[in-house]
Amino acid sequence: RGCAASHIVAWRRCAQASGPLMIFEDDAAPLKGFMHSLRKALAGVQTESPDILYLGYTQASPWRRKVSNLLREADYLWTTVAYVLWPPGAQKLLAKLPVDQPVDNFMADLMASRQLRGFAVFPCIVEQAKAWNVDNDVSHSDDAAWIQNCTAA
Repeated sequence: RGCAASHIVAWRRCAQASGPLMIFEDDAAPLKGFMHSLRKALAGVQTESPDILYLGYTQASPWRRKVSNLLREADYLWTTVAYVLWPPGAQKLLAKLPVDQPVDNFMADLMASRQLRGFAVFPCIVEQAKAWNVDNDVSHSDDAAWIQNCTAA
């Protein structure tokens, strides 16, 4: 589960930090206007006591609410291509280890159950540079689960 392991290393670093940490996967591609939107989103989310702010994602359920024209409170998001994590959010993620599913689902489950306070920049300001799992050097836990489930049958 190389992808999850990479995120856990970042969470541990963030948990010890005095402020938020921006996490990008190796295939993250910031979109035009990234810095401008990021600054506005960070300023706007501060009063919400966020644990995590997704910069790139796939929306898997309706938004909990519209915070502003640029921000949404998230319920369930897929992908972990880019996000900002605050130390309390990192501590919550680490307290729920081990990751027993794809890391994006692990994080999304905690948001859906209201154990992790998640927000998203809308629309996304980061995307994956290439199609999922193309030219990546870190194996995805979805792949391992798929292989395990196919060989067990």
